[in-house]
Amino acid sequence: MKSEQREEWEKAMSSEIETMHNRGVWHLEKLPEAKRYLIEDQIIFPLKKPDFVRESFEDASERFVTKHPVEIAMNELLKKSDNVLKKDKKMTEAEEKALKAMSLEEARLRHDELMKHNALLSYQEAKVRRQHKIKSKRYRRMLRKEKVNKLLKEVEELEKVDPEKALEKIMEADRVRIMVIF
Repeated sequence: MKSEQREEWEKAMSSEIETMHNRGVWHLEKLPEAKRYLIEDQIIFPLKKPDFVRESFEDASERFVTKHPVEIAMNELLKKSDNVLKKDKKMTEAEEKALKAMSLEEARLRHDELMKHNALLSYQEAKVRRQHKIKSKRYRRMLRKEKVNKLLKEVEELEKVDPEKALEKIMEADRVRIMVIF
C-alpha cells in the first residue's frame, strides 16, 4: 500500500481480523505437505445461516393494538365467546363441552359422517376441475341444452302453480341471455 493512511488501514484490518478470529467466523487451516508448496495458508469462511425463528400467529397478533371502537368491541366479544380457540389449546371450550356430552358411539358416527362428506366434496371438486378442462364446442352446446331444458321444466311447473311467476322467470332468462350476448 502506498497510501498516506497506510498505518491506519493496517490497524483497522488487523483489529477486524482479530475480532473475526475471536468470534470464530473463520480459522486458518494448514494444507497437507503435498499442496503446501502450491498454496499457502488459506482463510476459510464457513457459511453461517442466521437463526430464523418462525413466529406463531398468537405471538404476532399480540403486537397489534386495537384502536378503532369497532375493533375494541369485536375483541371484547371474541374474548367472551366459547367458540374462539385459546392459546395452547387444541379445541375451543364449546368443542370440549360438546365432546364431553357425546358418547363414544355418537363420536364415531359423527366422524364417519364427516369423512363421507369430505370424500363427496373432494369427488365433486375433481369432477368440476375435469369439466372446466373440457373446451369442445359440442360439450358446451350440450351444457346449454341441459340448462335450457331445466329452465323449461321449472317454467312448466310454475305455470301450473303461478302463471305470473312463470312469466317473470321467462323474462329474467331473456334478460340474462341478452346480457351474455353483449
